[in-house]
Amino acid sequence: MPATATAVVAFNPDDVPTTPEGEIGRRIRRLRGEKIHQRELAFSAEITRAKLSKIESGCDGDISKEIGILKKIAEELGCTIEYLLTGK
Repeated sequence: MPATATAVVAFNPDDVPTTPEGEIGRRIRRLRGEKIHQRELAFSAEITRAKLSKIESGCDGDISKEIGILKKIAEELGCTIEYLLTGK
């Protein structure tokens, strides 16, 4: 029996359709980039790294209601809450 080839497809989270929460997370991740580590941003926002990871992946429920967290993240990343929520 001949061997079968298995295709390996790289996963790119930016290719996945998202909810509004996912868009907020993408904006945070994009702004954070390589400038600041997740644990440093989480510390500044007074949340756990795991919570920030969930926010960035869009798996944290309705983060738009957690204005205090978004305010701290926006301040640390040098943007506005409006940008995080709307992209504008």
